[in-house]
Amino acid sequence: MGYQSRKRNYQSRREKLKQHFRNYRMAFIFLMIALIVILYKNRWDIWNWIQTYFY
Repeated sequence: MGYQSRKRNYQSRREKLKQHFRNYRMAFIFLMIALIVILYKNRWDIWNWIQTYFY
């Protein structure tokens, strides 16, 4: 059996930050898509609520 280094799964700080940034970016994209869908579903309620302040 060959020698196995204890640090074979080592990730540098830059690699960790890059992975975290990608995860945060993906979560942000999905949250924005969900927000757009919710706003689209409730567009008439939101429009009527806005009209109460301007009419």
